[in-house]
Amino acid sequence: MTKEQHEKYEKLSRKIAPVKKFLFWCGDRYHEERVTKYLFSIKTIGRKFALMAKRHWCTVEDNTFELPHDLQQRIVAVIEQYIDEKEKELQEI
Repeated sequence: MTKEQHEKYEKLSRKIAPVKKFLFWCGDRYHEERVTKYLFSIKTIGRKFALMAKRHWCTVEDNTFELPHDLQQRIVAVIEQYIDEKEKELQEI
């Protein structure tokens, strides 16, 4: 692997790490058997969206939105597809 390929690999790995962490808690794949699947909410921060796993200590604020469970499943499926594509890119490097 050349230095340029290594830098590209590291950059892509850092980009998908937080998404994989989210899927660890809320996804159907990319987690170990001992982790239960949490529901999640969307929190707006400025003009950006943040997906947050809901746990018993989370408080609902004005800029947090609850999502129906079926919509959450669709979102998780799209995110998992995105991670699959990026994982394939990493393997190609």
